Amino acid sequence: MRRYAGLTAAGLTVLLLMACGTQNPGPAGPPSPPGDLLDAAYAKVIGGEPAADGPVAGVRRAFDPAQALLIGPTYATRYDWTATTDRLTVDDATRLGFPRPVAAPAGQEIFLAHVAERQPGTLNIPADFPGATANLLVDGHPRPLDGAAPDPERTLVAVVPKGAPIALAVTDQGRTQTLDLRTGQRAADAVDLFYHPFAGDEIELRSVGGGGNLVLHGPLRLVPWTPKDGWAPAGQAFAVLDTSLQRYSGHVTDSTLDARRSFTLVAGGHAYPAQARALPLYEFGTTGGSGTLIAFAVPPTVRTGTIRLTPHAASCAGCRFGPGASASFTLAAATP
Repeated sequence: MRRYAGLTAAGLTVLLLMACGTQNPGPAGPPSPPGDLLDAAYAKVIGGEPAADGPVAGVRRAFDPAQALLIGPTYATRYDWTATTDRLTVDDATRLGFPRPVAAPAGQEIFLAHVAERQPGTLNIPADFPGATANLLVDGHPRPLDGAAPDPERTLVAVVPKGAPIALAVTDQGRTQTLDLRTGQRAADAVDLFYHPFAGDEIELRSVGGGGNLVLHGPLRLVPWTPKDGWAPAGQAFAVLDTSLQRYSGHVTDSTLDARRSFTLVAGGHAYPAQARALPLYEFGTTGGSGTLIAFAVPPTVRTGTIRLTPHAASCAGCRFGPGASASFTLAAATP
């Protein structure tokens, strides 16, 4: 045992000296990549979001919810924060659907923009109406995205040059609106009335007598676009009465009302006839008629006035209506 111990001590000294003399580390090799490298053109909206206490959470930039949104005729979307990072750790990557950690190539960064939980309202356009298209603009170069209005709490992930301008551009019904995703500010192409809407209480008009009583009720609001009329003329907006038209018994089936001759909006000493269209009449007590839009092209500054009803049939043989009716309105600022 003593010899083993003595030999061990001496041998250890020799071995250490030999090891120091024979090691040759050579030149350092390239560092291991921090994760799978994403393509430099990567851009996708992904279900999920990074961990609330992970590395990405520590570099988030919060947005003003009143500014970081885009609203168009057929869509509405709001973002509440963005972040940039060189890599996504295993936890954040997994939460975003990547099987392993991922990293940006040299000179690039991973940019994340989060779709807010609370989204703005829309114009309730039918689902089969032609929708909007979206592009991510990276230093002015477009990258197509799948859908203009992703579901809440999804995350846009893109690889971009470090510090490059990034914007979301959505084209809907021939007009493009742009949101700067670095600052959370809308560009000058925003349609202001979508973001500063005005709406009023429900209006009711009753034309009674003359052999047929006409009943109309619904809310009034200012909008820049309608499905039937398209965009309002330059310098104007549409005051839209979203109503149901009902009639008592006594009229024939498939009867319609001439909107332009029957409805007038009066404001500021001016009279504005309704947009031309034939409005269907429905039997009193039925569920038909909701969603009938009566639109008036008016100055966007209109806030108070009167709507007048003087019924004129478009197709209703033998229809006899009452003398008409009127109702005043007030439009107040609403929340998008």
